[in-house]
Amino acid sequence: DIEEYDTFITDGVPIKLSPYENMKSTRQIKHRGARITIGSVQHPEFIRSSNIAMAHLTEVGIWPTTPKHDPQSLAQSLAGSILKKPYRLRILESTAKGVGNFFHRTWLRAVNKKNEYTAVFVPWYMIDIYQRAVHEGYEAFIHSMDEYEHMLFRMGATLEAIAYYRDMLYGEFADNPKGIKNEFPTTPEEAFQSTGNNFYPIE
Repeated sequence: DIEEYDTFITDGVPIKLSPYENMKSTRQIKHRGARITIGSVQHPEFIRSSNIAMAHLTEVGIWPTTPKHDPQSLAQSLAGSILKKPYRLRILESTAKGVGNFFHRTWLRAVNKKNEYTAVFVPWYMIDIYQRAVHEGYEAFIHSMDEYEHMLFRMGATLEAIAYYRDMLYGEFADNPKGIKNEFPTTPEEAFQSTGNNFYPIE
C-alpha cells in the first residue's frame, strides 16, 4: 500500500495518489510532479507515447504473441522511451514459463552480461510468506527430510520454509510434482526447465 512508504523519499510529505486528468489508469503524486500509469500488454498504445522515467514490466514470461503485439517489440518500445541517465530504471520480472521465449532470451543475455540488465533470481524460500510452523517437532521433521530437502536447507531455506514446500508438493502439486519447480523454483535452471529429466539428480 502506498501509504506504507517511508516519507524520507518524499521530503517528509506523505505519499498520496490522486486522479490525473480523469484518466482511469493514471494517478499522480502532485507534490513530486510524478505520474504512475498501469497498462496491459493487450492495450499498450497509451503507454508507448509517454515520457517514462521508470518501467516495471511484470510477468513478461507469459506475455502472449498476437498478430498485433509481441513481447519483444513492446518491451523495446518502452525501453526506447526511457533515457539513459540517472534515476531511470527498467525492470523485467516474471515467473519463468519455459525456454526460448523473449523473457528467457533476455535472462540469458543478462546472465552473460550481453545486455544492460542485471540478472537477479529470487528463490522461493527467500519470500517470507512461504513458511509454516513445524508442528511435528524439529527433530522428527529433520529425520524425515529427503535429499532434496537437505539441499534446500544447505542453500538457506529454513525448516519452516521446507515444511511449506512439502505441504505444497503433497497438496496442490500432488498430481504434478514437476510443476512445483515452475511455481516455486529454487534455482534459475529449475525455473526455466519445462520438460525432460536431469540425467543426474539436481541434489
